[in-house]
Order: sequence, then structure tokens, then C-alpha cells
Amino acid sequence: SSGINAEYGVLQLRIYCSWGDPFYVGLNEIALFDESGQEILLEPNQVTAEPESVNVLLLPEEGGGGDVRTPDKLVNHVTDDVTAHNSWLTPFFPPSIKVFIVFDVPVMVSGIRLHNYSKTPERGVRHFGVLMDDLVVYHGSLPAWSPASPGPVDFLFGEPSEPTVIESTKIKHSSNTEFSFDISNRPFTSLVGPK
Repeated sequence: SSGINAEYGVLQLRIYCSWGDPFYVGLNEIALFDESGQEILLEPNQVTAEPESVNVLLLPEEGGGGDVRTPDKLVNHVTDDVTAHNSWLTPFFPPSIKVFIVFDVPVMVSGIRLHNYSKTPERGVRHFGVLMDDLVVYHGSLPAWSPASPGPVDFLFGEPSEPTVIESTKIKHSSNTEFSFDISNRPFTSLVGPK
């Protein structure tokens, strides 16, 4: 399959649920590939999320704002850090979490690499969708991180109705999953970097 034959200005990763934690969801890495299969170099300022990270939960005067698991870590290429200092974590607010990658000029994107959250695997992304300029190009599932299978998974975008996996990991398509939970039960989490 070749990439979808168009250039886009914004890629959106829409996350619908984790592998079991109803309160938080995270990732270690996102990488994108152009029409010739070469990685598209991304700068930290091109990546943002809604909500941004666990730092949105507390005001600085309440001891918040210092957690290192921010969206810029998604493109720093450090994926084998089980301490989570090089990953992204955010509170989960249904129906979905959104990660945006914004390009300065339109870019052809033919595939995405996702490396799931490794510190607490049940907080990793399970069901997700990929949109380019608000057009859905993929819906599927990402395997949970495990020591036996710690690597990332690559997805190649073919025709919108025929998404394809380009690594040996098999991905099943999924329908949207709804979760309801009491937000007052959300456990506190914090990972502050060295001072």
C-alpha cells in the first residue's frame, strides 16, 4: 500500500482508552514517515496535547506543574526508559484525548510509529484513531507494552478503508469504547525531574 496521496498540515492522534487505567493514558514515542518511508523530523514545539499532561491537574501553588511527562517527550527518540522520564502522561477525560502534530508546511504522511507507555503498561494507549486535517485515516488498537514485546508498532496508511500494519505485530480494528468513571477516584501521580 502506498500512502494517502495528499499533503496535510495537522496530524491528530485521538486516544479512546487505555489498557485498564480509567484515569490516565500515556505514550513513549510518536514517529511519522513520509511517502518514501523516511522519518519526518519533528521538533518538540510541533507537538501538543489536549489535555497537555498530568500537569493540568494541580496549580503550581498546589504542588503541580513540575511533572516531566510532557508532550515534547513524544519526539525525543528515547524509548527504552522505564522510569517514564522520557514519556508523556495525561489524565483521561472521556470521550477522547487528542495529540496534535502541526507542520509549518503541508507534508505527506504515509505512516506512524507508536511506542506504548512502559512505566505502567495499563496506562498505555489501547484504542486510537489517526486523523489528518480532520480526515480519519486509521482506527485500531496498539498492543500494551510488555518486557517480552517492548518495541514500537508501525502503521502504514493505505486507502482509508484499508489500514495496514507494516511490522509483524498484528493489529485488530475496534469500535469506539465508552467508559464512565467517578473522577473523584482519580489517584494522584507525579514524576518530578531532578532539581
